[in-house]
Amino acid sequence: MANHTTNYNLIKPLGTENYDVENDNSNMDIIDAQLKTNADNITTKANDSDLTNLAGEGRTTETVKGNAYAIANLTEEFNKNKVETAKQFINMKRKLRMGGMF
Repeated sequence: MANHTTNYNLIKPLGTENYDVENDNSNMDIIDAQLKTNADNITTKANDSDLTNLAGEGRTTETVKGNAYAIANLTEEFNKNKVETAKQFINMKRKLRMGGMF
């Protein structure tokens, strides 16, 4: 007789048992249902009052979201510029080592 997993009660056939497509399908249904529940919970959390509370007095949730996107974009731009500045610095060092002029 098959064992079952602790958390989701998925069927774990013994090594001596033959493959049973129904067991596999049953496991897939359990996994699918749990993934959907998890996705719904994440969406609910994102839409909950957490963002409203984060917005604070006189601010809207859209303002907070906009600020978050702006921060993400600035961070990305900063990282791009940081890499470009480092490349320029390395090139200048190489030129100096070779006795080159700027």
